[in-house]
Parts: sequence; structure tokens; C-alpha cells
Amino acid sequence: KIVVIGQSGVGKSSIALRAVQNEYNESATSTVMAAMLEKKVTVDNQQVNLQIWDTAGQERFNSVSTIYFRGSQCALVVFSVDSQESFEKAVFWIGKVKIYAGDQTKIYLIGNKCDLESVVSESQIQKVCAEQSCEYFKVSAKNNLGVEELFQRAAQLGLVEAEEENVKIEPKLNLKAKEDKG
Repeated sequence: KIVVIGQSGVGKSSIALRAVQNEYNESATSTVMAAMLEKKVTVDNQQVNLQIWDTAGQERFNSVSTIYFRGSQCALVVFSVDSQESFEKAVFWIGKVKIYAGDQTKIYLIGNKCDLESVVSESQIQKVCAEQSCEYFKVSAKNNLGVEELFQRAAQLGLVEAEEENVKIEPKLNLKAKEDKG
């Protein structure tokens, strides 16, 4: 389960649509509540089924969006590289993911619209990534740059986690001699 979050207008739905249908819609409308899309990705000759939850970015849906965080293995926190405000809001969303999704959720900070001139400095981005323990990806849903690589990475992470969950841990047997009290 992948949750896609961020401020309204940063291109969350465009990233999801590009990933699933390899399409871009210049006149996309705002998502209300959330939409779920599915994508099949092959990693190491194994098929990984991704559920991509595209959440609403408008302020009025902030509290509703957090319910989609639970049970997610991955959070894509999106900002638009041409908007400092959206970057600051992304930092806010990273905090929300940590509260509502838990520590097991891998967080990726996504700089969308990398085909435009960035107003967010690389040092700002690297500082947030270091402080929040997240990876950074530059993408352009419009020009189809980095989107496939992003979802391949997320699928790879999901496969590794699934394999780790299926590993059986042998119980330790601890034998101690009992003292004879009689």
C-alpha cells in the first residue's frame, strides 16, 4: 500500500496516473477524499501488486486523509519544486505520516514538476531528508521523468518487506538447571 500525499495542486494525481496508465492530463481536477489505483510491477522476476492511494490535498480534507495512512508500507510526500509553500507543507505531511502510519512506513520526499525551475534549494531538501530519514526523488509527471523509477523503488521495498515478514524465526530454547530446594 502506497499513500500519495501533499498540498493541493502539486501533482499527486498526475504522478499516480502517469505511473498506472502512462498518461498525463493537463486539466486534472482536485481529488476529493481519495482514489485508489493499482499497478503491477516486476522486481527480481517477482510480481508486486501496488495499491496507490491518491489523497486529497485541500486543507478541509487533512483529517480525513490521515485515515489512509494506516497500513501503508510507503508514503510519497509530494511537493512542487516551483513552490516553497508546498515544500513547507510537505514537511508538515512527513510529520503526519510518522504519527498516523508509524515508523514502519518508508517515506519518500517527491519533488514534482522538475521540468520547471526550482525555488526550493537542494540544501533545504537534503536537510529535511537527513532530519526525517527519508529518500528524495525528482520527478515530472508531465514529461514522464523519474516516475517509473520511483514506483520500481517502492515495489522493491515492498518485496523486501514481504520477504522479511515471511522469514520464520526459530525460537530460542533456554535451558537452566533448577536448583533442588528439597
